[in-house]
Amino acid sequence: MRAFRPWCSTLTVGPSQGFSGWGYVDDPVDCQGTITATPGGFITVRKGVSVSGGGTVDLGTSDLNVTDGHSSISGGSLKAGALYVTAGLATFMIQGGGQVSTTSGYVGDNYYSNTSGAVTVDGIDRRGPTRRPCPSGMPAWAH
Repeated sequence: MRAFRPWCSTLTVGPSQGFSGWGYVDDPVDCQGTITATPGGFITVRKGVSVSGGGTVDLGTSDLNVTDGHSSISGGSLKAGALYVTAGLATFMIQGGGQVSTTSGYVGDNYYSNTSGAVTVDGIDRRGPTRRPCPSGMPAWAH
């Protein structure tokens, strides 16, 4: 049975809450708990994600395409296939020890888009040519 939530309301996962599975989330997500894709599966978040506190988000094989200005991580961890910031005004903020990892090793703008947003680390805009794939799984500017 699916719980009713008004269209485009924020899905809030509190500190002692969580879910696992696979599929699509069509609302913004605020996670302080745990979201985990089933092994070999995916969870696609279509309206952005904010991870804070001890929150843990594992999207499995799904990429995170950020098209908003509120997606961020400030504590906790986020794992995805790749992280793309795809719209001109979109930002993804990494603050306060938040950890981002990708299975492809890519965090940055979308090669396939004519516009690119910004990835900021502790308030510093990291837009530019250094945001390219790195063998270690993190962008060059994060080392």
